[in-house]
Amino acid sequence: KIEKKRKNFYSITLDGKNSLRFYTINSITRFRAETFFDKEPDTIEWIKEYNGVGSFLDIGANVGIYSNYFAKLKKGKVYAFESSFYNLSILAENCQINQNEDKIAIFPLPLFKENKVSYFKINNHVIGGALSSFDVDYGHDGNKIENFKKYLIPSFNIDFLIEHKIIDEVPALVKIDVDGVEDLILEGSTKMLKSKECVSVLVEVNEDFEKQYKNIQKIMQECGFRIKSSGKKTRIKSLSSNKKFQKTYNQIWVKH
Repeated sequence: KIEKKRKNFYSITLDGKNSLRFYTINSITRFRAETFFDKEPDTIEWIKEYNGVGSFLDIGANVGIYSNYFAKLKKGKVYAFESSFYNLSILAENCQINQNEDKIAIFPLPLFKENKVSYFKINNHVIGGALSSFDVDYGHDGNKIENFKKYLIPSFNIDFLIEHKIIDEVPALVKIDVDGVEDLILEGSTKMLKSKECVSVLVEVNEDFEKQYKNIQKIMQECGFRIKSSGKKTRIKSLSSNKKFQKTYNQIWVKH
């Protein structure tokens, strides 16, 4: 009874025939559901505009907002990577409540430039939280993270997973939002990026983290992509005015 009392869900109408529901068990999970269309409107539009039948690689899936959106509207499979044990149970339940269990494969591990076991560090250790890192001591802005919890976990690079058929196809769309090691994940995915099947990548960048920012631009250009859009990613005033995230936004890359 206690568990049931704590757990509510929030419904979202997508169009005349599709809707989504997300479990809301605290203020963060409710905020993610309530701001579905406004927190990252460019991500929603990017998924909505895709007209192909390929799959979606969601790196940093959190509680499954975008994984379930793609699975509900599109034909392709979803590979959802989420490393935080705090988020995994709600991610799984959100897939179940939306009847997407057959379309979304959940990978409870981080992606990185190499295969290794290292520390996953959680800066915001609540369900629905973000701002974590793997194998590095910095966060989304390149600054050292403090007051984190950690555990050892294996990581793999994308090219290894595709080569060994653990991911059984090259994804068409790739979203990377992991708060700091986006460029290192891309370093381990150059074969995928150069494949003709991979047509578009949405990656979160931070201009204040200059080394990471330049590395992302270099990798994407060398793999044959050009920027389609780049700019502020939210309509929520409290986020857009937050100095901590003012130079953090999404870049959408497409093949030449």
